[in-house]
Amino acid sequence: MINIIIFLTSHIFFVTALTPGGCNPCGTNIIPYPLSYAANCGDPSYFYFRCNTSTGQLDFSTSDRSFKVVAVRPEARRFTIQTMDTNHYDRVNIESHILSPESSLLFSVNNWRFMNQSFAGVPQPFTEVEMAWNLPREHPCETSLDCHYWNHTTCKAAADGEMRCICGKKFQWHSLSQTCTRGKILVIVWHISLNN
Repeated sequence: MINIIIFLTSHIFFVTALTPGGCNPCGTNIIPYPLSYAANCGDPSYFYFRCNTSTGQLDFSTSDRSFKVVAVRPEARRFTIQTMDTNHYDRVNIESHILSPESSLLFSVNNWRFMNQSFAGVPQPFTEVEMAWNLPREHPCETSLDCHYWNHTTCKAAADGEMRCICGKKFQWHSLSQTCTRGKILVIVWHISLNN
């Protein structure tokens, strides 16, 4: 059986390699907005990454652990990490091993697989974990200058009281494209199942 899902929207969006407000690449990894490894790029809420600029190695870091990032897929909002600890065999244990309570609000475990790799001729078990990140809210700000990447926005207090780049009256925030769009976004989902 092959499942095909088609998304139609009233606007067309393209995922670009370098998103406004995003961080510079780290080695071969593109770091799309909202992900962040520095105070001057990305959304500060997503500042869970570290970039070693001399080696190009990207790590995902929580309060007490750091994991090697082996791939970033901006178009799918996914990244893959490696953990050498293979004692966590189910979703709950893997998530609690990798994510802190704060980071679990922004990231989730999508998939994982157990692997063996030879280091100096000795097999070493590890787990590759595919992580997903949630769509971002409006960009945080202190002044309207912080909103220069997001057209039709002004720095104002959001409903929760946080200062964010809020869309003008005729616009609304669209998390997927990370832009202010006019009118409503219409999303139609068709799910077609083909049996072989």
